[in-house]
Amino acid sequence: MSAALALVRRAWARSPGALAAIYPDLSTAYREVFARIVEGIEAHSKLHVIAYPLVGNVNRQEMQQSFKRQAVKVVVALGRQGLKAALGLEREFGVIAGGVIAATEVEANSFPVFSMTPDPVLLFVRLKRFMPGVRRVLAVYDPKQSAWVMRLAREAARLQSLTLHVAEAQDLSAAVRAYADIVAGMTPGKDALWLPQDAVATEESAVMPLILEETWNRGLAVFSSNLHHVRRGALFALYADEMALGRQLALAAQRYSTLEATPPGL
Repeated sequence: MSAALALVRRAWARSPGALAAIYPDLSTAYREVFARIVEGIEAHSKLHVIAYPLVGNVNRQEMQQSFKRQAVKVVVALGRQGLKAALGLEREFGVIAGGVIAATEVEANSFPVFSMTPDPVLLFVRLKRFMPGVRRVLAVYDPKQSAWVMRLAREAARLQSLTLHVAEAQDLSAAVRAYADIVAGMTPGKDALWLPQDAVATEESAVMPLILEETWNRGLAVFSSNLHHVRRGALFALYADEMALGRQLALAAQRYSTLEATPPGL
């Protein structure tokens, strides 16, 4: 290797660039969630981390110019607003998304997405621990949002010797009808109702009050992917570890920057 070539390689190795974490500047509760994710990124990233809150209408051109000035190589897009902003970034930026419940097909095909949806395996293992006699898990879901979760859930149920019974609902009225049919056929101690993170199937103002009241009155077990449902009568819920998610995002960004830090033709 020539001395000049060695110097070029060392220069690239010394300048991996920076990481920009973009996130919506929302209410206090959500701001704390994103802050913990960013904290996890900062704790585990070898790149310089730039926190970039998205306030009001985002000027994507100004954001991109700011990133270029700061030698940003990788953008970690957090939350739904972060994903929306990242979709329009120039291709020179690597993009990794996180801090969302689920991503659309377009988003998932555009860049890697780290979801905050609890793994069904963990949910079903915990369910069996609380209710060793349970045989069947039932759920309602919107296929546009949660089909990918249900595919994972079928395998997770099989591993725990459970039968998974699901019903599709693409609007609130369909969700209410599906829950009515499911709850009417449930057997206490043998069946458990799973509430996935799904905007249709677990709509908070109309659907959830009816379902939680009915299952409570009948002594039926309900578990959830939403922590707030525990306060309203669910047996348990699992929720993502924000700091751990930040660590995953930092490692993914580091892998991307390492690939990008190889000079072309060397």
